[in-house]
Amino acid sequence: MADHVLLPNCARYQINVAGVIQIEPGEAGQPLHRDTALYPFKHPCPSILMATMWAISDFTEANGGTCLAPGSHRWEHAREPFEDEVISVEMPAGSLVIYLGGVWHGGGENRANTIRTGLAMQYSAGWLRQEENQYLANPPEVAHEYPEELQRLIGYDFGGPFLGFVDGDDPHRILEFGYDVPTRRSVHRSRPEIDEAAQRMSFLSLGNVEAVPTPQREGSRVKTQLGGFEEAQ
Repeated sequence: MADHVLLPNCARYQINVAGVIQIEPGEAGQPLHRDTALYPFKHPCPSILMATMWAISDFTEANGGTCLAPGSHRWEHAREPFEDEVISVEMPAGSLVIYLGGVWHGGGENRANTIRTGLAMQYSAGWLRQEENQYLANPPEVAHEYPEELQRLIGYDFGGPFLGFVDGDDPHRILEFGYDVPTRRSVHRSRPEIDEAAQRMSFLSLGNVEAVPTPQREGSRVKTQLGGFEEAQ
């Protein structure tokens, strides 16, 4: 699912934040918010963040099941939901709800006598700063014990071509060899599969900066490299 949602806008995605969330009996509902509000993007914006909530306990309307405004990731930036546009997610333990970072959501009020427990896991574009500092939460001596796929997901990998290298090399080699990494003759600041993914990316426009028009003239142009990959024509 994250491949489908995020890879059009990044070469790699990463775990943004992960944690267990409990809502105690009598606890008030959480104000609705957008997870992408952490970043300076005006809505609606491209998909850069995907959130998941795993139900560790049953989720009901009474015990504070996650409240969502479906489709709100496509609303105008300042539009706030009416009460009848918000639903409460009801699902048995072991279920999963997935929503985009631009969706208005929040934990519900717990009017029951049981604790509502969920595991929240977010994924974000590899070129974004992670909400949770995964390198301090999972330092090399800890991350070394994880499966390789998880190691790369928390950030011991390139975030895209030239993003996140260590001493001119693949950051994952820190987990393979420690900080005494054997030197390679050539720099490795990307991998072929990341370069290929970058070629398929869509360019995003940030803000409303007006571009200077391209002059209509003759002459030879200088060869350039657009951020490590070529812009689609």
